[in-house]
Amino acid sequence: MKRPELIYHHIVDEITQIIPQTTSNKELHELGKLFLGKKFRGVFPSDKVPTKQGYFLVNLDPSDQPGSHWVGVVRKGSRTYAYDSFGRKNLLPFKATYTESDPEQLIVSTNCGARSLSWLILVDKWGLQAGMEI
Repeated sequence: MKRPELIYHHIVDEITQIIPQTTSNKELHELGKLFLGKKFRGVFPSDKVPTKQGYFLVNLDPSDQPGSHWVGVVRKGSRTYAYDSFGRKNLLPFKATYTESDPEQLIVSTNCGARSLSWLILVDKWGLQAGMEI
């Protein structure tokens, strides 16, 4: 296992002790602010993500639906990067470079919010290159 992957799994373990499974917008927002401070811009449905720089948690559902799955999004410079814990690509209605191609989450698990937040923390502390290597 590569070092960034080990760090990511350590962060996931810490976050899932706080929020073990399915998470609410409020829980994710509070933890995002706690761990990332002002860099964390919030949690959003896929059709309401602001264009400003920073770290976001984005639900794949648009604002008129209940929510289905969280992904992490980083906007830096003119680039947008996205992380999906199932390793999928082209999920969001805007252009993004997807950082992961192998699944980190089992299909029966419901901790996508914790995993996406963990990825954002990894990127914040160790850089985008680490986020591309997990």
